[in-house]
Amino acid sequence: MSYSFTVTAPTAAEAVEKAEMEFESIVASQPHHAADRVQAMANICAAVELLTDDPEQHVRISANGSLSYLTDPSRVTGASICANAWHVAANL
Repeated sequence: MSYSFTVTAPTAAEAVEKAEMEFESIVASQPHHAADRVQAMANICAAVELLTDDPEQHVRISANGSLSYLTDPSRVTGASICANAWHVAANL
């Protein structure tokens, strides 16, 4: 099962908060993603922390990932976690 989302907010903290809400929504619809929630959010935070503060720009986060299993979702056989963060013009 996989997930993908993009959020934008005026500040890094607000963008991370939106990402957390998106991931909670993903877990609600795909409960096995509770297994990679901590790692995915850590990856998102690491990407955001690399950005230089720019109060004139908004922060956009894009994240996607997947978990693989053969027959039992609790026995993960593969994982992918990706996060991107960048500044965008405030009017976008």
